[in-house]
Amino acid sequence: MSKNARKATDEATKRVQVLAECWLKGHGFERAKVEVYRRMPGRSIRVRVVDRQFSGKLLIDRDRMTQGFLGDVPEEIDQEITLVLLLGPDELKKDLMNAEFDNPTPVRL
Repeated sequence: MSKNARKATDEATKRVQVLAECWLKGHGFERAKVEVYRRMPGRSIRVRVVDRQFSGKLLIDRDRMTQGFLGDVPEEIDQEITLVLLLGPDELKKDLMNAEFDNPTPVRL
């Protein structure tokens, strides 16, 4: 049996978004667009950051560019983050994980 997945926000997802946006703005990502939601049913938190600076970069370079951007997230919330996407705007239509971010697959029970 499959259950439709849905996106939800709560105090934890709002906190992750605020902390991520604050860090990114303070580190040269003034135009970054941050989206955070909780995939329901379940408890996993998903984060997507879209910025022109990620375009054409290797994943390892994107990771280095943003090292520590979720460092201020409390541990109990951090443990629930299961997906972090760092994408350029040009990658939104062709990235498969972005498709999953936009349209979470149903949960199989």
